[in-house]
Amino acid sequence: MSRLCRFFIILIAAYTAGCTPTIGSIGGSGTAERFWVVPKKDKYNQNDPFSRKDLEAYASYQGVVESVPVANVEIGIADNIDLPDVMNFIPSGDYPLKTSGKKIVVVEYRDMSDRYSIEVLAPDNSAKPGIHIEWAE
Repeated sequence: MSRLCRFFIILIAAYTAGCTPTIGSIGGSGTAERFWVVPKKDKYNQNDPFSRKDLEAYASYQGVVESVPVANVEIGIADNIDLPDVMNFIPSGDYPLKTSGKKIVVVEYRDMSDRYSIEVLAPDNSAKPGIHIEWAE
């Protein structure tokens, strides 16, 4: 292959690469077309902390899927599933889940949101220390 032919192939490849959107366009000035959340955990014990690390967020833009840092999203937890708009917003740290029951987690990124439910289990107060023997009938 001649040097001139190689030069044109490299020139066309560089031009084509410059015309494609960069992966960082979602986090930069681009607008995401779709946003969704993947929970890593959906069952908690009462008084366990809810952490931003308990979920992963993704956005897509022109067919490119990119992970969204959880530091860039707003997270709210609705303690009453009948009133999902009344939320406690989660700060950058952990949030203690003080009441048991089903809760709605709402994650917002720019003008989009996604939600999922978690279950907070009440402590089992019937467990007593010691050895328990259950006889089969």
